[in-house]
Amino acid sequence: MVKTPPSDIFTSSSFSRFSDGDPADIVYFANHSMYFDEAFILMSQQQNYSWKDRKEIYLIPIVEQNTNFKYPLAVNQKFIISTAITHIGSRSFRSNHAIYTDIDGNYKLISYGYLNRVSVDAKSFKPIEVPGELKLILQNYHITSEKWDNFISQFL
Repeated sequence: MVKTPPSDIFTSSSFSRFSDGDPADIVYFANHSMYFDEAFILMSQQQNYSWKDRKEIYLIPIVEQNTNFKYPLAVNQKFIISTAITHIGSRSFRSNHAIYTDIDGNYKLISYGYLNRVSVDAKSFKPIEVPGELKLILQNYHITSEKWDNFISQFL
């Protein structure tokens, strides 16, 4: 049985949209990464962090992504997404994500994976240190890889 995520794992819910699906009404595989990114943005916004004034100074593009698929996500289905930061380096960080459903207390893992990002200067696009204000946000949800793996193992 899946336990409630620890407080240092950010959790939100959403619905898969009709436009996210393929002709079989299954969410197209690449959209899982989009959901991961949306969850990361929501996590940072909940910490009163906005990209509006920062995008002229620095960017954090995704340089690597990975998704493991366990079960199809249907179109127009409510899902839960959990997010945690498992690595904070000097110029990069990793956000880990899990998408799962809860139907009458039965949890089903849909997909899980990660996004690696690097901090770059907005004008030159050269790598820079992860800004201190962003590091503070990331640290609020920073956990060990082992703790993340233990969270995911509840579903397997």
